[in-house]
Amino acid sequence: MSRIKKFGFLFFVIILFSCSENPTESIPFPPIPADLDDGWEVSSLSAVGMNPERMTWLSRGINNGDYGNIHSVLVVRHGKLVFEEYYGTYHVNQRHALASVTKSVVSILIGIAVDQGYIKSIDDPVEDYFPEYEEIFTEDTLKKAITIRHLLSMSSGLEWDEWSYSYNDYRNSHFQMQRSSDWLKFVLELPLIREPGTVFTYNSGGSMLLGGIIKNACEIYADTWANNVLFEPLGIETYQWDKNFDGLPNTGGGLNLRPRDLAKIGYVVLNKGKWGDEQLVSESWINISTGKSINVWPGVNYGFQWWLRELPESEGFTSSDNEIIHGLGYAGQFLFIIPRMDMVVVAHSWNLNEFENAPVSFLYSFILPAVDESTIMAKEN
Repeated sequence: MSRIKKFGFLFFVIILFSCSENPTESIPFPPIPADLDDGWEVSSLSAVGMNPERMTWLSRGINNGDYGNIHSVLVVRHGKLVFEEYYGTYHVNQRHALASVTKSVVSILIGIAVDQGYIKSIDDPVEDYFPEYEEIFTEDTLKKAITIRHLLSMSSGLEWDEWSYSYNDYRNSHFQMQRSSDWLKFVLELPLIREPGTVFTYNSGGSMLLGGIIKNACEIYADTWANNVLFEPLGIETYQWDKNFDGLPNTGGGLNLRPRDLAKIGYVVLNKGKWGDEQLVSESWINISTGKSINVWPGVNYGFQWWLRELPESEGFTSSDNEIIHGLGYAGQFLFIIPRMDMVVVAHSWNLNEFENAPVSFLYSFILPAVDESTIMAKEN
């Protein structure tokens, strides 16, 4: 994520991209999403306390190119899909690359493995789950201190640099991993330069190790595990998971889903691990994985493969101390979960420029202000 650091600073500023706002101009409100019998109840924006006019202007701005190359925007509120727009050639049944939002899905998969006893504890040493690489831990006994918790919170202490250079640059650690003959071995052999658990370092290699842990603990690859314990219960029938040449799914960024299906995963998190009457992952895992594990920058924290950011004051809401839970992927892939608003927002794009964080802008300037303030849940003490 070469540009991800910029997001940490931009997130606190509402970037208003201009569009023509002629109050006398009549444009149709967004339609109610289609009922596809895929598990989503659909409804109108107004029925869930959202202003359809604001969302109309958002769609107009996207069509005008005010946010670069946006592919889709979906909004779920009060458990109902209320806004679903696709732009350009994209359509409802088309899978989209999640990039590093994949990491957030993998966090849920680890949680289910913990719930079912395949992983005894996230405080287990990583060494316990990689007997095939025992010699690495024997040669550097300090690595025995790295736990699954450290991988989840990106604080393993392993030397890694994914932000200083482009992904096509040989100096990028991610580039080096992808061109190694054994991705897991490459990551585990990296020098340990910090005490585990002390410093956040964005590390897709650590997310690959989480996929290796699922394989060794559950005795199936992460993509099959995901299908069995998450996708099938959610009615997700079409997905693609990129793999390396060894057949290991890319758990750092290789998952492709329909936007509607990614929204389902977001809703499971919002609903404390439940889909309908079925508890797919424990509420305790949702709470710990989406809570603060380590600080990244002022006002920006990280959970277990989830970003956590403040919900600042703006029109329609007044709290400055709640957090937005979200997944974030290369070129503008976002899954926002906003418990105070009882809302999930999915945004897909492909912007490798100043528009990469455009979904953040329109989340603040259109989607959140569209919520009727009287429908916002009171802050729990």
